[in-house]
Amino acid sequence: MNTWLQQHSMFVLILLTATSATFLVLSVVFLVLWIRAARERRRQYFARVDAERDNLDLEASLQEQLGKLRIVRELHEVVVHSVSTIISQADGAQYAATADAGAAVRA
Repeated sequence: MNTWLQQHSMFVLILLTATSATFLVLSVVFLVLWIRAARERRRQYFARVDAERDNLDLEASLQEQLGKLRIVRELHEVVVHSVSTIISQADGAQYAATADAGAAVRA
């Protein structure tokens, strides 16, 4: 065995160098692929977080708009009731004025 190694020392050296170089290249390729995959996972995570934040902002905006719409509806009901009361009183005053001019002045 020892004589074979001495006779083929250059072959063994080339074989070990090639094996080491192959292992080194494969390690670098694996490391690069692993780093790229980690970056992609991180990018996707932040994209999901941003999308969820946007979704929450839209939901909050929608709730705010619905609250404003409820207030507008309530104000509309109050205004309609007030205007209806004013119209009823004006009709009553007009009727009273035609029936009794002094009652319209007192009202």
